[in-house]
Amino acid sequence: MIYTDINNPTSFKKKLQTKIAPLITSTAQLLSPKFPCPVLVNFAISQSGLNALNITGALGDASFPGGQFKDARELVGY
Repeated sequence: MIYTDINNPTSFKKKLQTKIAPLITSTAQLLSPKFPCPVLVNFAISQSGLNALNITGALGDASFPGGQFKDARELVGY
């Protein structure tokens, strides 16, 4: 796992496009019988990361902007 902060949005977007995007396996590739044993990449970003990249707009998930920690007790049954 790699964790990072977005200190320079322009640089981060360029690295995401050139270094990470080519590694991501699409659903179409994964379902293709011709696709070899895949190496899967999972990419996640927080609301603060989206804010740093100036990506705005509703995601259709009312809980997302508050973060996972806020709902953690519900998730683990405390």
